[in-house]
Amino acid sequence: MNLEGIDDGDYVLLHKQETADPKDIVAAEVIGTDTCATLKHFMRRDGKIILQPRSSHPKHKPFEFSEKDQGFAIRGVAIAVLKPA
Repeated sequence: MNLEGIDDGDYVLLHKQETADPKDIVAAEVIGTDTCATLKHFMRRDGKIILQPRSSHPKHKPFEFSEKDQGFAIRGVAIAVLKPA
C-alpha cells in the first residue's frame, strides 16, 4: 500500500467491522489463499467486488469476487496510519 503512504513497518489502526464502502482501505482475509489479512482498496465494479492493491510492487495483484460468491472476509477498515519514530 505504499502508493497510499502505508509502508513496511507502519502501524495501521483498524475499526473492526465486516462491511466496507467503495474505496475504503480494508484488512481482508482471502479464503484459501492465506490466513493473514491483507490491506487492499475495496471496490465494486460490474457486479464484482475487487480488492485492489495500491503498491508499486508488480507481484501484488487484485483479487476479484462475484457479489454472490465472496471468497474473502473483511476484518476491519483502516482509520489511521501511524509511522514509527
